[in-house]
Amino acid sequence: MEKFMFQDRSPKDREQLLRDNATKVESRTYLRALDPAEVIELQNAYTQKAIELSAADDELKMHRENYKAIAKPLKVEMAQIIQGVRTSSEEVTEEVFLLADMDEQMMCYYNRLGELVYSRPLMQNEKQYSITDNFKVVKNG
Repeated sequence: MEKFMFQDRSPKDREQLLRDNATKVESRTYLRALDPAEVIELQNAYTQKAIELSAADDELKMHRENYKAIAKPLKVEMAQIIQGVRTSSEEVTEEVFLLADMDEQMMCYYNRLGELVYSRPLMQNEKQYSITDNFKVVKNG
């Protein structure tokens, strides 16, 4: 078995001779050795694709950052909404009015609508009587 056949012929004649003398012709996948010029061409193609991929990665990173900038506030707002749905209440920050109830020894926090929103025991420095404490506030109820 020879390593190379019909090397003294032109490539077109070589192919025709091989076809004429073959028992059968079929398609087959195999590894073909590359010449140095083809290797350099592949290296250049690889470098070009690496540059394109790097640019695409940079673009993806930019789009991901833009997405995060848009999505983060939406997610925070959605979390607040779902919390309101779950608890049937919402967290608000507004001015409240602290009224000391000396009889109960409690500090009561009222919103602008007059609703009790929070209460706690009086602190030691809040237990001191002032001149206004002598006047009783009439409570509704």
